[in-house]
Amino acid sequence: MSITTGTLPTLTVERLGCRLGRRWLIQEVSFDLEPGFTALVGPNGAGKSTLMRAIAGLIPVSSGSLSLTDGPPGKAVSRQIAYIPQFPGAYDHISVRDYLVRTAWWDRHRPLAQIQHEVNELLHQLQLDDIAHYRGRMLHPSLRRRVALASAWLRQVQVVFFDEPTAGLDPQERLAFWQQLYRLRSLPNSPVAYLISTHLLAEVQSYCNYVLLLSHGRIRQQSTVKDFVRTVQGHAYYACDPPNNSTLIDTGRYSREGYWVLAPQAAESLLPRHPDLIDAYLWELNQRFGDDSDTTSHLQSQEASAFSPGEKP
Repeated sequence: MSITTGTLPTLTVERLGCRLGRRWLIQEVSFDLEPGFTALVGPNGAGKSTLMRAIAGLIPVSSGSLSLTDGPPGKAVSRQIAYIPQFPGAYDHISVRDYLVRTAWWDRHRPLAQIQHEVNELLHQLQLDDIAHYRGRMLHPSLRRRVALASAWLRQVQVVFFDEPTAGLDPQERLAFWQQLYRLRSLPNSPVAYLISTHLLAEVQSYCNYVLLLSHGRIRQQSTVKDFVRTVQGHAYYACDPPNNSTLIDTGRYSREGYWVLAPQAAESLLPRHPDLIDAYLWELNQRFGDDSDTTSHLQSQEASAFSPGEKP
């Protein structure tokens, strides 16, 4: 499964499978990771974290292959991928600056003075100067994630995987994360492609270029964000009354125009509206698997705390 963009993909995944005993956690997964920001979305238990960890070489794969477009000869694909979990660790008694210096030295073994200069420049570019002297035990989860992102740049990898990086953060912290991510992307020798798992579809629509939908261990959709939204064009409506028709999909939202629903075709009681990414997500899952109230209710609870879509930083 691929997207036609006119550019070569950074990472190609072919028929990847991961099995625990007789149970396939992910199966026959194929996709191209394009340069830019790709969101990995799907219900809880779909296999998002498992997929990222398998590609990054943290858990064994049972089948399939991986390749990098510009990977160094003979270097394992996983060495060119930085995987950052939802809750990155930190050394309690080491400052942020010392941690980054040690990370760069362990990975690249270059002169210490040169590494120290690079770290100081990076801290300034990413606006982390104020916390450079903080020890690990002093870091809030949002700061730990931003420090982990800086360490990925120092490793000079091509690809970064982020597992729910903004979960549990307030709107200001989420905005700070995305602003830092865009600043990092603009630096020389930065990672080319970013795969970010999230349930916050407002962020995906605001900041990401592409979307991968994973469900039941398989890729169900790969496209640009805009093209994914177009798949539900002509199926998004306002309903005057609460949806109780089995043919309607309740998106859990309401405005003065009415209840936001999805329907296979127009009806007299429905008023057309412009769809968004939440509509496309629910439509795709319901079309393939029927009504899934757990998916809808979970998505509503996640989006309730998300800030409104805005301009990219």
